[in-house]
Amino acid sequence: MHPGLDRRLPSRRDRRHLPGVKPCSCPAPVITKKGGTSIAVSGDVSKEEDIQNAVREFGKLDIVVNNAGSLDRVAPVGDLDDKTWEQVFAVNVDGPMYMFRAAIPEMLKNPGDAAGLNKGAFVTVSSIGGTHGGHSGAAYTASKHAVLGLAKNTGYMYAKKGIRSNIIAPGYVATEMVELSQTTQSHAEGMELVSAGVGANPRMGKPEEIANLALFLASDEASLVNGAVVPADAGWSAW
Repeated sequence: MHPGLDRRLPSRRDRRHLPGVKPCSCPAPVITKKGGTSIAVSGDVSKEEDIQNAVREFGKLDIVVNNAGSLDRVAPVGDLDDKTWEQVFAVNVDGPMYMFRAAIPEMLKNPGDAAGLNKGAFVTVSSIGGTHGGHSGAAYTASKHAVLGLAKNTGYMYAKKGIRSNIIAPGYVATEMVELSQTTQSHAEGMELVSAGVGANPRMGKPEEIANLALFLASDEASLVNGAVVPADAGWSAW
């Protein structure tokens, strides 16, 4: 999860849940001090049973942020191995699909507003790799295009039932995953090709900047925003 998300969202909601692959250092005191309830559920988003357990453990859902991600080695499709493809898609596509499928029945139970809308909101953190072809390897790029389509379809299909689904497409953000990508052995030619466009990036983003955008998209203030893909890349994708 982007580090900023677990600090910003609790300040505006009573309860939240954060499934993750690694043990979660959740700011429970921040939430409970404000009179809310914090539940941390450890799990693997690529395993449907873990997603179902997390939703069952928490119960009522108003907001879900799909934010787990897995990188590839920036390999082009001709040098892509099955293991990498399957691992990246398991986290980046299967995980959000499992979460949508498990969370929607819970959101539909919410009363919503007077018109029966605003029952729930999804925010899926994708990437400008999901709107462009030259920012990463074949597996990551394909997975981010796929989850973008899944999230947009969810927004359209459930709009009349009061559920919204929006997508954030960040550029480079100063997170642990980006740091890891710089130390992991990458495909040399793929990395060279991808790096050619990095010079057009105005600046690296901060986790809290993504969190602020997620907070808006999840809030009632964004009630008319649905199925949208919002770039958060300092203008990089405008190049």
